[in-house]
Amino acid sequence: MVDTKTIFAYNVIKNTKIVFALKLKKEEKVRSVLKNKRLEKSLTQQQVANVLGITLRMYQYIEAGKAEGKLTHWLQLEKILNTPISKLSGVKEVHQ
Repeated sequence: MVDTKTIFAYNVIKNTKIVFALKLKKEEKVRSVLKNKRLEKSLTQQQVANVLGITLRMYQYIEAGKAEGKLTHWLQLEKILNTPISKLSGVKEVHQ
């Protein structure tokens, strides 16, 4: 059984209310996409952690699936790695 946690985050972007229903799966295959995209960009874990404003250890936990990270981290990762959140984390976005 996969350990999952559902997080609901509300964010206002361009005056539009968007509801993100995130189901973060702690699966190695899912998070390996995050690692592979980072390596494709020739970025170290420390460089990504610095951009996100978090510690190296916290980023390592996110990449390994041991921590979920904040929605703002995932939005930044999406921009840095030029890959949708859904591919990086295995999360489906729900917009309302």
